Amino acid sequence: MWTRGSIAYHCTTCQIDPTSAVCAECFHDGSHVGHDYRLVHTCGGCCDCGDPTAWKSSGFCSVHGSKFDADGKPVLLKAVLGGGGKGMRVVNTHAE
Repeated sequence: MWTRGSIAYHCTTCQIDPTSAVCAECFHDGSHVGHDYRLVHTCGGCCDCGDPTAWKSSGFCSVHGSKFDADGKPVLLKAVLGGGGKGMRVVNTHAE
């Protein structure tokens, strides 16, 4: 959660809603080269990175981008027994 005066970025290229913004860490880790963006001081709120209803997935940072595919569909991690039950492996599956 942001407090009054926190630094955030509005990227009109990536935002879906004019109130959408991301924290500086997510912005700098995302792909915004050549985008129309501005630095803002917030009055509160939270980072929208990783939320496909607020921000285009192409602008997600590397941490939040792993949760959604290129179409903005959520990708869930599903543990599956492997190696005769001696270990676990993780595979990506789409939520229906």
